[in-house]
Amino acid sequence: MASAFGTGPFVLTRRLVLAGLALAALTACDFRSALQSPANGGNAWRVLTSEHFALYTDAESADARRELGEFEALRHALEVVAFPAGGFGEPRVSVVFFTRRGDYEALAPPETRGFAAPHLRLDIERQPTILVAGDVKAKARRTFVHEEV
Repeated sequence: MASAFGTGPFVLTRRLVLAGLALAALTACDFRSALQSPANGGNAWRVLTSEHFALYTDAESADARRELGEFEALRHALEVVAFPAGGFGEPRVSVVFFTRRGDYEALAPPETRGFAAPHLRLDIERQPTILVAGDVKAKARRTFVHEEV
């Protein structure tokens, strides 16, 4: 009698099951690499501006407008609570909002959900920038508020 871990028909069955599971796992993966152009299957990007922000995002248009409104509302709440308005000459903050975490990870410091910088390395306009990734939900908003402060 052959053992399931030795030789015989059970080993072949076990190997087929493992191979099938591996194939199923591989076909469920998204093999698109990060930061693909729309022509190569990546998301289209858009820019929306408001009083305080320039939002660069690959989110759908309605989601992007909603997020920009949320960012303005959150900034206003921060001003009311902690930072009185009246700071003249404040530059518009660039917010880069990635819907695909892999795209964010291709540019951001490792193991982060968001980060802020006084400017990006090659930015000739030296504009303050916040990068966040998420699904336009509470985590991305918390990260935004943290970085905005």
